[in-house]
Amino acid sequence: MPRARVPCSPPAHSPPAPSQPQRLKQCRLQSSPCKSSLPSVTVRHTLAPMTLSVFLLICLATNAWAFMAFGFDKVAAVRGNRRISEANLLGLTLLGGVGAMGASSLFRHKTRKQPFRRYAELLTGLHVIVVAFTLTLLL
Repeated sequence: MPRARVPCSPPAHSPPAPSQPQRLKQCRLQSSPCKSSLPSVTVRHTLAPMTLSVFLLICLATNAWAFMAFGFDKVAAVRGNRRISEANLLGLTLLGGVGAMGASSLFRHKTRKQPFRRYAELLTGLHVIVVAFTLTLLL
């Protein structure tokens, strides 16, 4: 014959649970982090394996790649050879916006094509925002 379930109640001798301000005060006084009932989610833990130097190296590589792609496309345009598509150049602008815009200005490449230039500027702005946000997480 199965036993009936009895609702679990706290023992009579246990103190009442502390209120929110008391818990915060206890957390500040303890040296170890306080466990709360709410889950604590931080983005820093997801980026823990990536160090600042690795991130900066990746940024440098993608900007150099975009810079070289714009340079190769300019040389191909002058020689009349096969070119890099605008979609690929815009994708590289998203990855390395500062290098792409620097190459565009230095080589005077794709400066008169207004739709391309406007998209490139928007993608460069997005790239800078993402890099700045990631740097704030790593620092």
